[in-house]
Amino acid sequence: DSPMLRRKMYYFASKVGTLKSDLRELLKCGKVLWEMGIRELEGMAAMATSLDKPSLHNKAPLMHDLSQTLKRLSHLKAEYLMSFSNDMLIPLGKLLKNDIKKAISMQRELERARDVYETLEGKYVQHRRSKGIASAIKTVGRSSHESLEDQILAELQSAKGRFELARFNFIQHLNQMESKKKIILLSSASNGMEAYLSFFAEGYKLFKEHIQLVKEAKLIERKDVETFDAQVQQWNEKRIMLESQLHRGAFPFNSKQRILETMSQNIEKVTVQSSKIERDPSIIHEGYLYKKSSNVRKKWKRRWFVLRGDELRYYRSWKDFVAHSVCDMLLSTVRQVNNPDLRCCFEIISPNRRPYMLQAVNENDMKAWMEAIRRATESQLVKQQQRSSLSRTGEDDQIPLLLATNDTCAECRAVGPDWVSINLGVVICIECSGIHRSLGTHLSKVRSLGLDRLPSSQVQLLRRLGNDSVNQVFENSLDSSEKPTPTEPQEVKEKFIRKKYEEKKFLKNLDIKCVKDYLFESIESDDIQSVLWCIAKGVNLEWKSDSGLTVMEVAEAKSSPECIELLKLNGVK
Repeated sequence: DSPMLRRKMYYFASKVGTLKSDLRELLKCGKVLWEMGIRELEGMAAMATSLDKPSLHNKAPLMHDLSQTLKRLSHLKAEYLMSFSNDMLIPLGKLLKNDIKKAISMQRELERARDVYETLEGKYVQHRRSKGIASAIKTVGRSSHESLEDQILAELQSAKGRFELARFNFIQHLNQMESKKKIILLSSASNGMEAYLSFFAEGYKLFKEHIQLVKEAKLIERKDVETFDAQVQQWNEKRIMLESQLHRGAFPFNSKQRILETMSQNIEKVTVQSSKIERDPSIIHEGYLYKKSSNVRKKWKRRWFVLRGDELRYYRSWKDFVAHSVCDMLLSTVRQVNNPDLRCCFEIISPNRRPYMLQAVNENDMKAWMEAIRRATESQLVKQQQRSSLSRTGEDDQIPLLLATNDTCAECRAVGPDWVSINLGVVICIECSGIHRSLGTHLSKVRSLGLDRLPSSQVQLLRRLGNDSVNQVFENSLDSSEKPTPTEPQEVKEKFIRKKYEEKKFLKNLDIKCVKDYLFESIESDDIQSVLWCIAKGVNLEWKSDSGLTVMEVAEAKSSPECIELLKLNGVK
């Protein structure tokens, strides 16, 4: 254990400390690089997923190819990171945690063994000196000195053995670690380089497959840029034309001013529509209108209305994906609201609901909407008539005869009615048919002469009764001034119809002692008008005659098919 050997051992130990510091820094940087690679890998996978969306690759098919390439590249990146970790970081980490840590521990053990050995050696030498002095003065305790010397010598021999073994192990570990360090560092460097080379080589092969696609995409891109520049130029030219027209007053707000401008100037107005948005061919007309809200405040709200095919719908805002239905055009009519306080307003009249009032911005827009609605209704009627004409039978020959004798509405005297109430026997217009529907089927069963296929028995009943005969029953006490006209508001007509059929305000009064006898007499004599009066009066149709026959049994035995049909339509079984 010479000073030269100690110096050499200290030199090796200091190199171990330097290696430990360098390895810690290397592993720290390697961990940062590995974590960055993991984040890059996650970003690459997310990018590949985001690129593979129909909205993107439908416009640019190369997006899908780039997405698939990035997915394959992410697999290569994952393999590289795994190799970098397993073949470089983990071996270097083991070198730091196992070999270097063991070397430091063995150095400490050697130093402790040396200290113990040197201490015991000094103690032994001191004892030998004390023994010589005791021999010279011939003291009595000589034997005790020899016993202590043997003990110290035994401890010294044991300490020297531990020291020599610790020194050998330390020197052996330093020599082996020096060689092992070289192997591990060289292996880690070569493995890291190989992982990098493999990643970039495979990545190059991967992208090399798409070189031709990239070239073709670049050509398409140049053409698209040229097309885009031309479109921008066209839009700029249109903007200049629009600004010029606005300056000359080509778009006046007032409809009268529009007419004057159109008459005085021949201006081709600029129309703007995105080339990317294809107009739905089924849309007849669309635009903003104002409608009353359904809440208590009844505010007018601006809504986007779309007249598409057979239906009118509206959107509350651009956030609405589903439009709200207003009515079916097949059963609707439209008319202008004659009210000075409601300018540019019109009503859509449908048998399925109350009149639907809308307001346009100006008279010109109102007329355009009304004309579009009329055209939509006419188109749907023509289609329905074409479909229903294929299945019509002989009773259609009787319908013109029915309309010839009932050429005005039974309620408001509007010309050309084409709806009927089959259980009341009247012919009515479309506006009054909506009111009849609101009464409920227990009072009025509404049908269309143009759209519905009526059985022959019902057509015969309508011809047998008719508007004049029925009104003699239900309007017997009516003052002619109380009957509404075709131009009266919907509310007035509804009030009249409800008085007529619900409240029976104008029903014919008969001085009859026994209504039951009168009912059976009317059936037996086939007096269909009197039978209708009994039904309107609310008689019990489940009564039985004196001979025990029901109402239907008497009718089937002695009355006409029309009377039987009337009883059936009003609930008699």
